Parts: sequence; C-alpha cells; structure tokens
Amino acid sequence: MKSFEKLMGDIQTVKGLVDKYKPVVQDKIKEYKPIIKKDATKMKNQFEKDVLPGMKKFGDSFKDSFKNSGVNSKSFKKSF
Repeated sequence: MKSFEKLMGDIQTVKGLVDKYKPVVQDKIKEYKPIIKKDATKMKNQFEKDVLPGMKKFGDSFKDSFKNSGVNSKSFKKSF
C-alpha cells in the first residue's frame, strides 16, 4: 500500500510540474514555430534546387538502361 501511495505522490508531483511549466513551453513553441517553418522552407527549396534534378537524371538514366531489354526488347516482341 505504501508503494501505491508513493506512486500517487509522484504522479501529483509530476502533474504539478507540468502545470507549472506548461505556459513556458507554450511560449517557446510560439517563439520557435516561425523560425522552424522558415528553416524547413529553406531546406525544401535547397533540396528542390540541388538534389531533385540529380535524382530525376538518375531515374531517367535507370529507366533508359532498361529501355531495350526484357519485355521491351525487339527479340521478345518478335517471339510472338
């Protein structure tokens, strides 16, 4: 029974700390939200500018390397 009472006391302590610091955390969220959004937009634009064209080229070259093989090859089509 003592362990249950200790657990309830610990829960009340944590609840008190949460209630005490909740306004501080909410203020920090409001403070950092525009900064994080700005950084995320900057990273997205940088990715689209630097990485995406390279990935598209890689995908196209990968697709082109299989253009005339497998079911797309002339020999496969002639077999029917």
